[in-house]
Amino acid sequence: MSSKISKIASLIGILSLSITVFAMAQEELVVYEFEDLARLQSQEQRPVFVFLTAEWCRYCKSVERTSFEDDEVIRKLNTEFYTILFDIEDEKEIKLFGRNFRFKSTGLNTGVHELAELIGTIDGVLNTPTFIVFDSNLRIQYQYGGFMDTGEIMTLLNSARR
Repeated sequence: MSSKISKIASLIGILSLSITVFAMAQEELVVYEFEDLARLQSQEQRPVFVFLTAEWCRYCKSVERTSFEDDEVIRKLNTEFYTILFDIEDEKEIKLFGRNFRFKSTGLNTGVHELAELIGTIDGVLNTPTFIVFDSNLRIQYQYGGFMDTGEIMTLLNSARR
């Protein structure tokens, strides 16, 4: 009897180790900053995928927990795009396109980053989430404000021109 228990315990241990190794092997999404783009594009020309998010945006969190943890999406983004996840309320100054972009206060404890506003405003409205694809010359190829599921994101990524 104790031999059976010992074998079962060993099997459980092996299965636990296998699951742990498998989980560790999952690729993680590589994320860059806007300031990295000039250096990255000089090394290898790629489209840029920007995801505009906000800490309070539940649809953004859903995309982050599902699509940005999907192996196929991660593989596509990591190999064919430079990916930037950008909080529209980020207060960090960003130097890009020869300009300094800053956080603009719009009230008590609220505001929006100028860069998010510039690249993410569609028909006069800045939504979260917003998905933006730039070509390798940093011209906007695609903008969409609203939720996209994993399949829709893959369709977008597959249709982006290099």
